[in-house]
Amino acid sequence: MAPPIVVDWVDIQGFKYSKAKSSDLKNDLDIQDFLSSLNTVDLTIGVLKSRLIYAISSKADSEIDRWSAYNCLYAETVIGERVFILNQGKWYEVAGDFSKLVIQDYNAIPESQIPLPHYAHASEGEYNEYVPSVVGNACCMDRKLVSYGGAHSTIEFCDVLTDTKQLVHIKRYGGSSHLSHLFNQGVVSGELFVSDGKFRKSVNEKLPAAYKWANTDEAPDPREWEIIFAIISKSNNALDIPFFSKVALRNAQRRLQSYGYKVRKKKIQIVP
Repeated sequence: MAPPIVVDWVDIQGFKYSKAKSSDLKNDLDIQDFLSSLNTVDLTIGVLKSRLIYAISSKADSEIDRWSAYNCLYAETVIGERVFILNQGKWYEVAGDFSKLVIQDYNAIPESQIPLPHYAHASEGEYNEYVPSVVGNACCMDRKLVSYGGAHSTIEFCDVLTDTKQLVHIKRYGGSSHLSHLFNQGVVSGELFVSDGKFRKSVNEKLPAAYKWANTDEAPDPREWEIIFAIISKSNNALDIPFFSKVALRNAQRRLQSYGYKVRKKKIQIVP
């Protein structure tokens, strides 16, 4: 289970499976927790569609959003040789050959060797600020928004920058739209970094003194840079993401590699 929309985790205190004041607040959506909350209620499609899940704001300590449990479900299943996916309340059939190709390409993306610590924090922001103390020779760039393209367009250059030319983009595991947002941000940042001197100048203004670039007019050599998509997950298994997120990551990798970037994935383990 995962929120069916892109959520601002900074403003998410947790989730409730009931509107009752006595209901437990959960740090994340979990299908076993949800099933336990049903007690003796028979599990049917109707129950899943009518039962609501509530997102609780960390700022106001009150409901900030709600969705049906059905829309929060994610599933992949194979029937015969046909592949079916449930995503945001809709079923899709994926061509078998395409599914195999996407999974093959996803598995081929190398794992980054950056020693990111386990996640035992209250928020992504807190974690991102902690990372440099463990990784060393790194700085936190989380929420240091850079303007680009005029109007009100802004983007994070990355969440963590290392002095060994690694751009780390970090996000909690979520639905396909949530992770696709992460991959798209990495693509836009990478493209602007190599093609737009004004963007590099704006980034440079937000970098700590020890990390500033001497000449922002000179484009970097993407072949020297590694872009890392790091996903925070409570699963004890190897990193796995929804199929549509695999498609988005595959597309992001292709675009970034066309510039010369090295693209890596990384799992960040949630610990109690």
